[in-house]
Amino acid sequence: MFERFTEKAIEVMLLAQEDSKRRPRTMLDVANALKVIYQQETGEAYPRPEPEVGKDIADSLNNRAVANF
Repeated sequence: MFERFTEKAIEVMLLAQEDSKRRPRTMLDVANALKVIYQQETGEAYPRPEPEVGKDIADSLNNRAVANF
């Protein structure tokens, strides 16, 4: 089942299945862990910038979607 994933990716999936008390507390913790794994696997920093907090609220996203329609 896991043959297409790297060893680190398998480790993350197995850890996510463990007791919920050991899971990361926030999605930011998960994102940071994934960035570290990305850098270890590729040798390069994750290329996408972090989104700005509060910039993309529902109203602005909806307005952009309607404008593109």
